[in-house]
This record gives sequence, C-alpha cells and structure tokens, in this order.
Amino acid sequence: SVAALPEASEALLERFAAYAFHRPTDSRVDWRWLPGEGVVEIAFTLATQTPQGEAGGALMGLYPLHWKHTDMPLTDLRYQTPRGVMKLAETNHFTIRLPYTGVLPVLPLDEEAAPLLRELLAEYLERGSFFPLFFGQIRRPDSYADGKSFGRLAALLPIAEQLGETAAATTLLEAMKERLALWFTPDDGLPLFYYNANWGALIAAPTSHGLDQSLNDHAFHYGYFLQAAASIAERDPAWVADWGPMVELLIRNTAGSRNDPMFPFLRALDPYLGHGWASGSGLFGRGSNLESSSEAINFAAGLIRWAEAVGDAELLELGSYLYATQTAAVWEYWFAAGGNFPPEFPHTAIGILWGDGGAYRTWWTPDPEAIHGINFLPITAASLYLGRDPDFVLSNYRHMTGGRERPHYWPDIALSYLALADPKAALALWSREIRPEFGDTRARTYHWLRSLARYGTPVAITADTPQFAVLGRGDSHTYLAFNPSDTPRTVRFSDGTVLLAAPNTLTIKEIP
Repeated sequence: SVAALPEASEALLERFAAYAFHRPTDSRVDWRWLPGEGVVEIAFTLATQTPQGEAGGALMGLYPLHWKHTDMPLTDLRYQTPRGVMKLAETNHFTIRLPYTGVLPVLPLDEEAAPLLRELLAEYLERGSFFPLFFGQIRRPDSYADGKSFGRLAALLPIAEQLGETAAATTLLEAMKERLALWFTPDDGLPLFYYNANWGALIAAPTSHGLDQSLNDHAFHYGYFLQAAASIAERDPAWVADWGPMVELLIRNTAGSRNDPMFPFLRALDPYLGHGWASGSGLFGRGSNLESSSEAINFAAGLIRWAEAVGDAELLELGSYLYATQTAAVWEYWFAAGGNFPPEFPHTAIGILWGDGGAYRTWWTPDPEAIHGINFLPITAASLYLGRDPDFVLSNYRHMTGGRERPHYWPDIALSYLALADPKAALALWSREIRPEFGDTRARTYHWLRSLARYGTPVAITADTPQFAVLGRGDSHTYLAFNPSDTPRTVRFSDGTVLLAAPNTLTIKEIP
C-alpha cells in the first residue's frame, strides 16, 4: 500500500501502518427515505481483509458532503482535496442524513396573472411546431432537442389545466404521447432506442453530445423523456400499461439496480462523491466532468414523479436518494455557498466540475450567464432547491450578470433564478419580448415569476410526502402538496402544519 500522509510524522506513519495491509474487498452504499424526518439517510460501508484473512478496520476519508451531515466521530487527520477539506474517521461504516426538500409538477397559479398567461399559452400553441430543430441540427431533432421539447410541454401542461384551458391541455398531452410513441416504436425507422449489449446501454438514435459514442449525458437527455412520461402517467394509467416497460428501460439504463442483468449500477452516479459524471469515458487529463448539475437533478425529479404516478415504492426511494444527494452536492461543490472553493477563486460558482477541481466556463461559451445558467436549467417546480439561501442567490445573480441592469444570455432562466430571492425585482425586469431559452417558454417564465411574487420564496420546512413545497412572504406561509393518487392524503409538515391533499391535484393551504 502507498498513501500520502497528512504531514511528515513518525507517529502518523505508525498510525497509518495499523491499516496499511487491510485490503479493501467490497464497498457498498445503501439509502432510505425517512419521510417523517424530512431526510434521506445514506450509509457507506467498506469491507476490508487483513493478511490473515480476517475482517480489518479502515481509515475512511469524508468529504464535506459527508462530515457536515454525520455524527460519526472524526480524527484530527485532514487532507486538502479538489472538493474541499477531507476529514478522516477510523471506521468501516458511517451514515449521513441529507435534507429531502421535495419536488412539485407545478407552482400555484396567481389568478391575477391568468389573462396574460392565456395569451402566452395561445401564442405558443399557435406556433404549431412542438419539436423544433435545436441549433446546429440539419435534418431532424435528436434525443436532446426532443428531450428539451418534452420538458417544455411537460411544464406547460399543468399550467394549461390551472387556467381551465382543457383543449390546450389535451393538445399538449397528446403531443407528448405521440412523440414518445414515435421514439418507443422502432418499426418506422428513426427515431428509436436500441440496446448495446457490449456496454450495457440503451442508446437513442439520432442523438448528440457523445451519448452513443462515449455514453455521455444519459441523465440529461433521458430526464426530459422521464418528465414527459410522468406527466402522462399522472393522467392516463392506460398509457402506462402500454408504454411503461419502455420508460422503465430508460430508468434502468440511467439508474440501474445493483443486480440488473442489462445495465450497470447507477451508471454515471458516483455514490461516494454524491453527484454524477456527464462523461461516460472520463478520458481527460483532469478526470471526468459534470457541467449541468441541474439537468442531472431533473432526471431524479422525473423519477420521483413517475414512481409516485405508477405506485412503485422502490423507485420512489431511489428517486428521493438521487434528488437529495445531488441537490446537496450542488451546494457543496458547484456553489461558493458551500465554503469549499479555494480562497483565491474569484467566482461564486463553477460551470463544470472536474475530477481535479472546477472550471468557470462551459463547453461552448465563456459567457458568465451561461456558466451559471447551465446549472439552473431546466427551471421546473422541482428547482426550488436552488433558492435555499436567498442571500447567496442575490450575490450569485449579481456575479453572473456582472452588474448589468438586465440579463442578456438566457434572461428567462436568469430571472427565474433571481425570483427565488427577489421575485418582484425579477418580475419588473421581465417582458414578453424576451426570447426564451430553447427548452423554455414565455408562459412558463411568467407563471413562475407571478407565482413566487404572489406566494413567496422557498422556506426550509419539510413534509412526509414526496411532492411538496412551502413558500413564504413576510409572516405568510403557503403549504403545497401534490397528490397523484385517487384518494385523499394527509400531509404533515415539519412545523406541525397538517394539510389534506385532494386526489390528483395540487392542494394549497395559506397561513395566515
């Protein structure tokens, strides 16, 4: 064994030598969602063996995501790593408890916004093309372009329903069904999915960003498909009976179980670091990388919604784990709020996380608004985790816009982010002339801004149900719970508030 000591010391050498010949033989991660406590508990276990074949002890290094959320006794041993300070524990096993902050399919409607929302929705529907070409595409949309279009439609569908626009809602729902059927049916040629047995991967064709050649970005692309499938499943159980097996393949491909014969365990997720990797090969001098943390989280949110809609408790547990660990990792490693950036690093966030650190850039542009925005989009009702620290939201927004009065790159995304701390300021900067990002719409943006201005920004209150949120403005709190089942559900919030969530809808309770 070879190990770098924290410092040159004979005493440390002897201390480490006690474990040096304990060979690791297995490692394991386990998780469980504890709804009554508002947390996901994650356990890490390392099996070791002495030269005599007996079970041995270990020194385990805990990253900030670990030691900030565990009661495991720690030694005084420290390392400086690309993820911040690592603290060592003399143990083979420890657990962490991460907050589960909930997801939603949609925010509540501000009734006073309804007239303009109807105009914006009608304007979008009149365009006619729900699955346009993405930039640089010549012949047909690929799995990323269609994915972002699925995300767009999935976000608009519940808004149309809130407005009572039944015909519009039906149009959006049927468009998603028709397009998913096209992808899920290979008889008519492209687009389709095929299974690569050599790599244990379900591949979309046509595709982009190395999803096929390097097995990149599976959570990014397929997360949008999953959001659309969840939206349909919440409304049409018969569709699930027909197409559910294909959706399950997408899930297994991207977040496979430990014993799945077709797909790897959790694919690109690094359970110990708490986040995934975008690159399937990791063939870079800096190791592997992950740019859009928010698109990876979008997959987890879609999985939670799908699992609830179809009544799959195991998938719900998995989705809750993926959501909790990745949202926590974003705050530690992508945002300066975690306190893990080097003191000389001049930015409030990074655009790309690398194995050896982070980079303030994207793969296609050095524009700061894109660097920040790629870790916000898609903005959905599962994006409220981005607003857990309003002071940081404001400082991060100021940094990304460089003091400009108005954002310029993806103004709809930037203003949606600002609204998590100051919705009135964001609303004042918005206009219907703003061109939305490819996966977004004016209607979604305006609905979001008006909802947060009306009901308030995220409050750190949890609940014992998967789909919930609490918004606050002054002394007023608005409690939200989405119940996709056919029976009423009693929801208990961590501050003692109780809400009876009606079936198949978003229930709202304002106090006072």
